[in-house]
This record gives sequence, structure tokens and C-alpha cells, in this order.
Amino acid sequence: MVGRGLVQAVENFTLHAEWQDSIKKRVENKIAEVGQEATRTKLEEYLPRVNEDIETSNDAEREKMLRKLLSSLKAYIRDLAPRNV
Repeated sequence: MVGRGLVQAVENFTLHAEWQDSIKKRVENKIAEVGQEATRTKLEEYLPRVNEDIETSNDAEREKMLRKLLSSLKAYIRDLAPRNV
């Protein structure tokens, strides 16, 4: 069971390396399938929703977790950006 709430789900997810490996492989396969640019665009479209959830959250733990998620997504999007060499 992943958890009943988002915070609990994230906490449980961090405890199970096998879940992390499985998800990581699925994400990498999906990125390879649709391409980095499309993936980056979809993630960028999701950022306002995370911001909205942070602003409307009444739960300090959930807000903290969402801020970490937002930071991670932004870093991941930067890593997906094309590099000018």
C-alpha cells in the first residue's frame, strides 16, 4: 500500500528502493519514448498546479512536501533542457 495521503505516500515510497527502481526505469523508458523536449514541456505545464496546491494547502507537512516536489521538478526540467556546447 502506497498510503492514504500524499505525504504518507511519499514517505512510504522513500522506504522502498524496489519501488524507486521500478518507477525510475518506467520514467526513463517513457522519456525515451516521447522525447526530452515533450517531457520537459509536460512538466512545465504541471508546475502551476503544484504552485496552486502549495498556496491553498492547509497542512504544513503537505506544503513542505509540495515545495520539495516543486524544487525537484524545476531541477529536473533544467537537466532536460538542451545544452549549448
